Amino acid sequence: MIAIVSMPRAMRVSGLVFGATLTLLLVACDNEAPTVGFGLQVQKPAGWTYVSGSPGAARDDRVSYDADAIERALATHAGAPLFALLKRAPPQGDFNPTFGINLERDAGARGKAPLALLRARVAQATAHGAFSVSVAPALTRVAGRVAAHAELRAEPRTDAAAAITARVRLHLMVVDDVIVLAAATDAPSAPDDASHEFEAILDSLRLPGAAPTP
Repeated sequence: MIAIVSMPRAMRVSGLVFGATLTLLLVACDNEAPTVGFGLQVQKPAGWTYVSGSPGAARDDRVSYDADAIERALATHAGAPLFALLKRAPPQGDFNPTFGINLERDAGARGKAPLALLRARVAQATAHGAFSVSVAPALTRVAGRVAAHAELRAEPRTDAAAAITARVRLHLMVVDDVIVLAAATDAPSAPDDASHEFEAILDSLRLPGAAPTP
């Protein structure tokens, strides 16, 4: 597990808070489950970089995973982000705003309310002392589905010479027995504020094959 104590600009690890957030929010997954019946698509903002260790495709400004690619990712990359979008192309030494998707297969999540699931994960993350809650978990809608969102804050160490107060915006949905967690990490001040880009990415998110929820 990665501990967050500060976010100095000299740090050469892109998306550290993003990765730590997904690590803290990860729960045990149940891999004995039916085949996934949905895909995933998002629009990539102009100039952003797509990175992934999972089978997928980024063509022009669109990132697409079909149901088979989602299934393979769940089977072989459990616990790792499905993909990430970076505002600035690596390698670079600055803090880098990052958007990513993590998928968790959990048979116990089927039929559960996203708000309850996100509340539990936020409590887990803040219990480690690395994060505080800026916006408490609340209901929203993403990709035509009921979802929950929250915002966390990673406080910089007081003795860090050039620290960044990072914020992590979380959106959680449940599709059958799969938890879809989107984590967007940026900072409140320019040039690390990616609010508009994150909003555009979320607005473009589609889950082909997943039935919308009321």
